[in-house]
Amino acid sequence: MMTNSVPDSVADVKKGTDEKELIHFIGIGGAGMGTLAQMYLEKGFLVQGSDQTDENNNVSRLQSLGVKTFIGHNAKNIQGANCVVITSAIKDSNSELQAAKKLGIPVLHRSEALANLVNSTYLFAIAGSHGKTTTAAMLSHTLQELGIDCSYSFGAQILNDPRSATGGYIGKDNVSVIEADESDKSFLNFTPTVSVILNIEPDHLDFYKSEKNFFASFCQFAKSAKDAVIYCADDIEAKKFLEELDLKNLISYGYSDDADFHVSEFDMKLFGKHNFQNAAAVILAVKRLLPEISVEEIEKAIGTFPGTARRFEFKGSKGSVRLFDDYAHLPTEIKATILSAKPLLEKNGKIKVLFQSHLFSRTKNFAKGFAEALQFADEVIVTDVYPAREEIDPSVTPDTILQYITRDIPHYGVRDRIEAAKLLGQIADENDILITIGAGDLNILDNVIFENIELKNIGRD
Repeated sequence: MMTNSVPDSVADVKKGTDEKELIHFIGIGGAGMGTLAQMYLEKGFLVQGSDQTDENNNVSRLQSLGVKTFIGHNAKNIQGANCVVITSAIKDSNSELQAAKKLGIPVLHRSEALANLVNSTYLFAIAGSHGKTTTAAMLSHTLQELGIDCSYSFGAQILNDPRSATGGYIGKDNVSVIEADESDKSFLNFTPTVSVILNIEPDHLDFYKSEKNFFASFCQFAKSAKDAVIYCADDIEAKKFLEELDLKNLISYGYSDDADFHVSEFDMKLFGKHNFQNAAAVILAVKRLLPEISVEEIEKAIGTFPGTARRFEFKGSKGSVRLFDDYAHLPTEIKATILSAKPLLEKNGKIKVLFQSHLFSRTKNFAKGFAEALQFADEVIVTDVYPAREEIDPSVTPDTILQYITRDIPHYGVRDRIEAAKLLGQIADENDILITIGAGDLNILDNVIFENIELKNIGRD
């Protein structure tokens, strides 16, 4: 635990510089860590951190806010720190982590540090194998629209909302919304007032070792809710496991006839049935906090939600060809993304997808599922895996997925992602919808794609 508990207000830590705690973040340039560092800064703490490189938007942004950042890891960097914050990616051999342990400085996982900020509030924790970011952002936006200045933490920016540029914010009201990450059991560090479970699709088995362990963690998460658990009755696994628990306030939503709250489709800026399911979860969550607000008022507020970056995000167009980007990295997500695009097709247009899998272990576990989902598109390119935290596994290639393609559609394995992006542009025809899919770095290649689209009499919008 930290030297002192998180204060109730910024004023409590601004009585004098000597009374402020210094929090040191190892890997402060990471998306989640940069967000958390800024939240602690907004709460009134002294913040510093280290990262391997300064070629990072998070590092630059934090430096502009006066946060001291060390480039490279060194034991001397943590001098004077009251607490050190790490992620699961920080190895035990890290010099700063070793120094903190030697000096007896408290070390917190990122989720524990976030929990210290939000567990004492009216906390909505959004969990699930996919859809967490969009739903957490949608709920935060809706509460703000309804007059609740909530704090929040999730993995993307709400489009056209500078306040959410970091994905984290400290609000004035005692209400918080977080994206609760199941990948390393870190969601078990939270004690939510209301838990929302969107779906349970076995993933991260390299960490959990078995599906049984994975499902058990979700059950434990559900039991930690102090007021209610809201879940999707359309998700077979969520319905099966949660309904076996003896929970007092278990509330379901969905298209299913036996759902407690039935999904309604209203005027919303997002596409796809999965987003109407997400909206239903948001409606139920808001009603727990604000029972006097009508469903119609909540739907109106949700209707102004513009979506988040990398969630079926429109990247631009060239002539009649439109390009979208999506963070989908599980089969169910990929299928939902492609199906969301189908109603947008015009004339003889087709859906053409470039997919970059995320993690070698996930690719091996879901190779067949990826292929089945990608086949909902009309043409598919698969590029090399984005390794993230894993060591490179040369046995995993685009063919690991493409070997399971059974539908008679053009499909290509292009190992170099730049060449793959060029090919996506080259195969574009009039009225096509192009989609880059994956949790890696395809989202930065839109210029490459547009430069390789060659149609008659067109110009980029």
